[in-house]
Amino acid sequence: MKRIFFLSFAALLFASASSVALTPTEAADCRSLAATFAPRKAALDEKIETRDALAAEAEAFGEAWENAAALQSFSRAAADEADAAKAEFDAAKDRFEQAEADVQSTGAALNADFRRFNAGCVKE
Repeated sequence: MKRIFFLSFAALLFASASSVALTPTEAADCRSLAATFAPRKAALDEKIETRDALAAEAEAFGEAWENAAALQSFSRAAADEADAAKAEFDAAKDRFEQAEADVQSTGAALNADFRRFNAGCVKE
């Protein structure tokens, strides 16, 4: 549903941009920029899916660490298991945080180009 809306929105923007008085160079720049929106949005959607999967993974490792930490005082083996679970959780959390930063920067760049397109290509 989101993709259909996005593609309709992009088509509307492209149609608006092509029907106004732009110089040929501006029109070409607008068409080039508009052509990047759908693939970049698809790439962003993939990054969001990856980030969401990493969030679930980090949560699962966090729960495993909490369970192991509850038993760590019973034996040295349990303490070692808790330490290993904590290391796995920290690594998963780092992967999630990197993916989140990637989603945020990719989304910000795409939004900036949407604003640039709307400001320069859509004339009333």
